Amino acid sequence: MKSYTKGIALILEGATELVFYEEFLLNLSNKNNFNISKETDEETFQEFYEVKTSNNYLSIKLNNVGTITQITNQGEWFKNNCYRKHKTQWKVFLCYDTDSPNRDVSKFNEGDWKRLKDELLLYGTNVVDLAASYDIEDVLLTDLENVLKFLKLPKDTKIPSGKSGKSKMKKLFRLAGKPYHEGERSRELIKSLNFQTIIDNSPEIPFAELLKEIE
Repeated sequence: MKSYTKGIALILEGATELVFYEEFLLNLSNKNNFNISKETDEETFQEFYEVKTSNNYLSIKLNNVGTITQITNQGEWFKNNCYRKHKTQWKVFLCYDTDSPNRDVSKFNEGDWKRLKDELLLYGTNVVDLAASYDIEDVLLTDLENVLKFLKLPKDTKIPSGKSGKSKMKKLFRLAGKPYHEGERSRELIKSLNFQTIIDNSPEIPFAELLKEIE
């Protein structure tokens, strides 16, 4: 059994979040010139990442649960796929949308959410909320310049009005005569973005917590 200096588990609300954080990790490795490889667990056949930096040897596991209502049920997944696999210090990042323009996340510390966090704490695990206002598309739109380049739209194109980032993104794609696709089909768009711009312009998401754990 491999011995990691630490482990990181990202529990993700949906498929687009999964693609975003995969590309986030790959971009980070290119920028910082550290080794990252995708591995497969021989027992569960689940893919995960191994990261070797000058200071750490990490196991990073991403779990796309498909919907926000399933995030609070992932204590068992963490226990079986992370904690029991590697007895190292783990940190769990919960990656989801608050669906609130004011980012009132009080409900995400009550009820089933509190139960999940209490359960994770039993394993000596730290838990961090990587919560986005509205949708993950709001995060992508913080790098509007490269979204417009990807769509070949004029530089002065404004973000359309809409109730959510997803609706705004769909309108931008329609302006370019294209349909907007979520999940795996959003990968080329996400790969075209400047992640440093996103980090700098998404102050409500504590990306620094994730960067600190990896670097």
